[in-house]
Amino acid sequence: MEKMAGVVQAWHGDGAYGWISSDRVLGSYFVHLDDVVGRTELQEGQRVRFIAARTARGPRAVAVELIEPAPRRA
Repeated sequence: MEKMAGVVQAWHGDGAYGWISSDRVLGSYFVHLDDVVGRTELQEGQRVRFIAARTARGPRAVAVELIEPAPRRA
């Protein structure tokens, strides 16, 4: 399966889940910490690669890998 690139739009550390927007497709993909390679907590603004999966609850990002860290906040 082909990996897509995107940006972490929201991350809720207390629940270990969030949403990723794709560079190619409109809409967001749900992501859970269990789907992140190395189980690394994500941060808003980070660039990631992922495989888009269809689930009964909607689109989900799996096999998520970090491309670059989140931008620094001023």
